[in-house]
Amino acid sequence: MAIPTNRESDKFVLRLPDGMRDRIKAAADANNRSMNAEIVATLEEKYPPLHGSISEVMLAAITAMGGGKSDDEIKQVIENAKEQLSKFQSDKDLDQALGILQVFSDYVSSDQGRGRGNPPLGIEDSLF
Repeated sequence: MAIPTNRESDKFVLRLPDGMRDRIKAAADANNRSMNAEIVATLEEKYPPLHGSISEVMLAAITAMGGGKSDDEIKQVIENAKEQLSKFQSDKDLDQALGILQVFSDYVSSDQGRGRGNPPLGIEDSLF
């Protein structure tokens, strides 16, 4: 897949260790793309774009927990949300989101929440 470029693209000068340029060139040739496209594709793989905001991840997680899901299904939703959130840079909102997920996790594991398949009532009010 060709990576679109234009004169408005960010430019970044980079010093490469000895031999790396040749390795990048060989990989680019093998993948039938320019060295620039090879580098960008490699960076995209390592640093995928974030989809949505922390609030959107949390809202999706809360929505996914509804509907009488089993405890195991809710735990999986929590783990998926934590994985998505791990891609965000640490900040106050992220810390709050992880704290809310911990509340869910503790609740599902508690005697009060076990088998109920629903998040604690009123938790939506904790969202930012």
